[in-house]
Amino acid sequence: LGWMLVNDGYGCGYGKGPQVFPSDLSVLTGVANGLSKVGAYTGLWSGTDFTNVANEVSKGKVRVLKTDVAWVGDGGKFAFDAVAFSAAGIKNNSDARPFIWTVEGTAGTHRMAVMWTGDNSGDFESIRWQVPTFVGCGFSAQA
Repeated sequence: LGWMLVNDGYGCGYGKGPQVFPSDLSVLTGVANGLSKVGAYTGLWSGTDFTNVANEVSKGKVRVLKTDVAWVGDGGKFAFDAVAFSAAGIKNNSDARPFIWTVEGTAGTHRMAVMWTGDNSGDFESIRWQVPTFVGCGFSAQA
């Protein structure tokens, strides 16, 4: 079937109650188990980082991670580092191939992530980085 990205307010706070960061992996594991019964994988969408990525991948069965503009809005090296961290989180904690979806990047980001053009920051400094990013995507045969 594919995968489902859980947008839970950009903090991966899938736990029950007032927790700021996740503490109840059983909720995430329950969703992952339900999705796997219909041939789908669980993904998380974060606007801060994936602080708990080792457990989210190994115990929560997460196989897709999406970085948000709130995390990588400055683009360039910020986006590259976020994508590298996310890819390593899947690679180091499962036997799955990392699938990372991100909003922007710089040279080399395409080696680890699929980049899309939505949800980017919108000031002139960001545009300065976005133009070469998307030109580079075209040279890299990305859509």
